[in-house]
Amino acid sequence: MQQIGITRIGETEEELAENLQKVGLSRISALALVGIRKSDKTLSVDIEKLTGLRQPEVSIGLRELKKRGWIFEKETKVKIGKGRPNKVYALSCSFGKIIDDLKADKIVQEKAVSGQITRLKQLVAQSEKKESKNWQTEKPRKKN
Repeated sequence: MQQIGITRIGETEEELAENLQKVGLSRISALALVGIRKSDKTLSVDIEKLTGLRQPEVSIGLRELKKRGWIFEKETKVKIGKGRPNKVYALSCSFGKIIDDLKADKIVQEKAVSGQITRLKQLVAQSEKKESKNWQTEKPRKKN
């Protein structure tokens, strides 16, 4: 595991996290991912220090990243005394694969939206036909 003279992520990493958010990743997951990328193999406490996220936020972000299969988690024994094992996190795939996965997600979303727009147009066209037909067959009302 790489020891870090913990410094916050820089401008490039901030921009990377912002762009990951723009393509669909949550802010927390984007920052956690950038933190892991910066330090290779890291503890959640290091991600907190790198990103400024709180521990519960880091846990939420890591959960999403694990669910997507982009990181793996390994328990390490505590060297001194008793206590819970530390968990080390690392990327399980290349950053290029992560970007490709996000792109594929956006393509699926775009197709779904395109289908919904097509259906909206069909519904409006049907509705306008019925309204036009009703208007033409409507009898004039008598005035009292």
